[in-house]
Amino acid sequence: MAHLWVNDASPGWAVLPLEGEAFRLDTNPPRASDGCEADVVLTRIQGDDDVSWCLLCIPSVDVQVNGFPLSEGIRLLDDRDEIRVAGAGTLYFSTERIAAVEPFDVRFEAVFCPRCRLEIEDGSNSVGCPGCGAAHHQTDERECWTYGETCSLCPQPTALDGTYRWVPDDV
Repeated sequence: MAHLWVNDASPGWAVLPLEGEAFRLDTNPPRASDGCEADVVLTRIQGDDDVSWCLLCIPSVDVQVNGFPLSEGIRLLDDRDEIRVAGAGTLYFSTERIAAVEPFDVRFEAVFCPRCRLEIEDGSNSVGCPGCGAAHHQTDERECWTYGETCSLCPQPTALDGTYRWVPDDV
């Protein structure tokens, strides 16, 4: 799920999930909105296979993405984009997901675990890699996701600790 990193002075950076169809950035701290009546809005764009987020603003508002002014008033956001909004401070947009064990949902054809190369059965526990999306077994019998330190197809760590790999302090 996409989220914003917001600098909450006491504990540092905090995650603000982007839920719903729109999110307004006109207050400090930012807050969710059902509509698009704010000067700066993040809006969800649903594609065939994915979800993207678009930043919209009226031209008179001072908004920068990665240090560049948002002169046209619209920008499709990418993972780790820095957003600076006058009056709302600096935020970071992120699409990083946390690895989690979930029942596997077979959609159209058989899916094979890249670690053990066996089919992942519908409804069995598995982990979809947050980095590359590859599904791995994660059952008592087959702990394929946590078997190695990283995903079998990419450098994504396999810890199931519920934490994000990237935080804005890394910037």
